[in-house]
Amino acid sequence: MASPTFPALSDAEGDALSDVVDPKTGIRHWKKGATKFDAPSVFTRYQQLHEALFELISRLGGACIKVGGLNVGVFTLNYQIGATEKVFAGIASQALSPNVTSYLYLDSDQTLKISTTAWPGTGHFKIAKVFTSGTEVTTILDVRMRNFQIDIVNAWWSVIAGGDVDVNGKALKGVGQQWFSASTELTLASDAITPTQAVHSVDTQADAAADDLVTITADAAKINRLVILRCENAARVVTIKSTGNIKLKHGNLVLDDVEKFILAMQITATTWIAEPMNFASFGPLLQDLDCNLKTLRNIGVLAVKNMGTRVIATDAITVAGTFHRLVPESGYTDDLKTINGGEQHQLLLITPNSGLFDITIYDCSASGGNNIFLSKPGSTVHLADPTDWLLLFEDVGNWSEIARSKHRLDDLVGTGQVIPLAIGPCHYPGALTINQETWDYLAPFPFKLKRARGRVRTAPTGGSCVIDVLKNGASVFAADANAINIADAALEDNSDTIDVDFAQGDRISVKVKAVNGAVSATVSFDAWTQASTAA
Repeated sequence: MASPTFPALSDAEGDALSDVVDPKTGIRHWKKGATKFDAPSVFTRYQQLHEALFELISRLGGACIKVGGLNVGVFTLNYQIGATEKVFAGIASQALSPNVTSYLYLDSDQTLKISTTAWPGTGHFKIAKVFTSGTEVTTILDVRMRNFQIDIVNAWWSVIAGGDVDVNGKALKGVGQQWFSASTELTLASDAITPTQAVHSVDTQADAAADDLVTITADAAKINRLVILRCENAARVVTIKSTGNIKLKHGNLVLDDVEKFILAMQITATTWIAEPMNFASFGPLLQDLDCNLKTLRNIGVLAVKNMGTRVIATDAITVAGTFHRLVPESGYTDDLKTINGGEQHQLLLITPNSGLFDITIYDCSASGGNNIFLSKPGSTVHLADPTDWLLLFEDVGNWSEIARSKHRLDDLVGTGQVIPLAIGPCHYPGALTINQETWDYLAPFPFKLKRARGRVRTAPTGGSCVIDVLKNGASVFAADANAINIADAALEDNSDTIDVDFAQGDRISVKVKAVNGAVSATVSFDAWTQASTAA
């Protein structure tokens, strides 16, 4: 291929241009027929034409020409690098190396530079690409037209900024795409990092499992710059804190996933603000949700996640969530006296991990517990099945019972405590008769019968009124003398003390064994019971 040549003008076209000013260049064409006797003369017109041509060519300064052998010359040039205007004074003769391609350019120091490898990556003004043989300059490729907005665009075919681009407060409009340089890693050093570009990953110091980011180095000359920070490795957690020069609106930000990142802006000469990006989704939240003392409304279902089992160690557990299943330290039974960890005002739900385990929880008052407050001071709670649970509330390191799944009798009153169980009164027409069963009663829960008391409305005369207590039809007393014996003229009596276990559903009945006189038909019966450890 070859460069085009200008077509020759026809004679008529040439004659038509006589003494005409060219509209493209402003230069007047030669006047047809001019002689040395004309006014102005041919010589004067010749000089006028050359001066116009020279003036036009001078507007394209920086031209490179051969001056003999391996030497070139470069004309003077006014140019600009960044925001600074420069003047190149020109050079009459510049020797080049033989058998190479030389890249001639100007930079900010206003002297001609020559590279035999490539154009520089920083701001410069291209002059020419010159090819040499062993003895002379063979070709000069003029590349001045490749310069476009010097120090912003170094070549018409690519965008390579040699320094910071300043758009002078104007908007970048119609940007099709914008992307940043590849992310580079910043390693924490004394809880601080110094960003050098727009996107960074952050890693812990010495690859520790966890570290804190407290300070982002600021630059007074770069207020309002943006930096995107993400996690370098999910196994090395970086917690961004507001105890240094980073202002956070929603508490600490935890980078524990490579897809989580923050957007930070330097707002003053010393201070940054940071906001989480891609932290929350329609799926599980990736960090704690702070409602800022506002109400959560219209919750359809509130489900608490099982945060795993907790093995009791030296009568203590350390909580890490709202719901835990408990496992004894060894064997199938264990005691829980201390609860460690947790958050201020946290709820805690605990239950055995298996029906094989029996966990005894101790109140801190008199029963040997440490920081657990049960509803009954000095008591204990037995969790012996996954359906047994205890709900507690934390306050300043103490855990107070809010609710439990079920109350056993011994949990409420204490094992071995005697409580009254009132049954009756029962009313019958007429007088009591021997072997009369006044009523029966099914035990609602397991208990131990310790003693019974009976009352009549009209006192017996001439002898005692004996009332027996039966368990499933059999007397609970060894002899009638141990039963309720209401003496002559008396209205009530207590039985002897006994220990008889009743299971849930056992039948308790009262039977008249002896009657003396016309005893009123009204009989009242009270029992003293003891809480059962099997309840």
